[in-house]
Amino acid sequence: MEPLHELYFSPEDDSKFIWQSRRDGWNHLYQYDTGGNLLKQITKGKWEVLNLIGSDPQGSSVYYESTLGSPLEKHLYRTEIKSGKTERIKSGEGVHSIVAPAGMNFFLDVFSGLQMARAYYLIDSKGSKISTLLEDQNPYKDYLTGEMSIFTIKADDGITDLWCRLIRPVNFDPALKYPVFVYVYGGPHAQMITKSWTGGAGFFLNYMAQQGYLVFTLDNRGSANRGKEFESIIHRQLGETEMADQMTGIRYLKTLGYVDAERIGVNGWSYGGFMTINLMLRNPGVFKTACAGGPVID
Repeated sequence: MEPLHELYFSPEDDSKFIWQSRRDGWNHLYQYDTGGNLLKQITKGKWEVLNLIGSDPQGSSVYYESTLGSPLEKHLYRTEIKSGKTERIKSGEGVHSIVAPAGMNFFLDVFSGLQMARAYYLIDSKGSKISTLLEDQNPYKDYLTGEMSIFTIKADDGITDLWCRLIRPVNFDPALKYPVFVYVYGGPHAQMITKSWTGGAGFFLNYMAQQGYLVFTLDNRGSANRGKEFESIIHRQLGETEMADQMTGIRYLKTLGYVDAERIGVNGWSYGGFMTINLMLRNPGVFKTACAGGPVID
């Protein structure tokens, strides 16, 4: 048992509540009565409800953040409980974190995208902007940063897409050979690659690209926001599928003509520290160096 979400009681009828479950393989919303009887599955599809915001005062619609559009994004959606009709509250590509009053008639949208580091918007129920409270478009504008790309490669099952992020060094020259800095986490309840500012990389990884490294990250099976099957494949067998996926990433890197395959290093913290130790010890000769921070090991 790992209950992550509390019951949500409908404001107009305290004999009903909404419960979040992955019973169909994806985190969705279900309506129950207080007798424990399932009344309705409210949301469904191969995507995840990430956060239940609440319902309107009439209890006819629910508002929530989800990955319906893309596993790399988070948007605000509304679903009518009776009909199941779902619509996205209009917003730009990226990651939106929502704060709402009980009336659900306007929302505070805390936004981060590939072209916007952080913004705070007040929006109406259609997603139209009422007011811009703050925009910080590019705090790196006075610094040289490497080109970043987000893409997928196939896992060794030939089916599963694995999202990757690659940051090239400043003044990148494809005719040269570059060392690689692999940053790994790889555990449950975390996602390293999103369509937020810097693709989720942050300052340190961009600094490493400034220092002349190719900086690579892959979200392996076992990481978050891709459904129960994708995340739970590591249950009771930690260090197996995640390692296979990370090594798929290494094999991809070695196909790139500008990668120096003799200088690949790996670094991670916590579960990423565990992954770093395993990658180094179980793949002798692949990694030139490794740094495991706070590894979860004996």
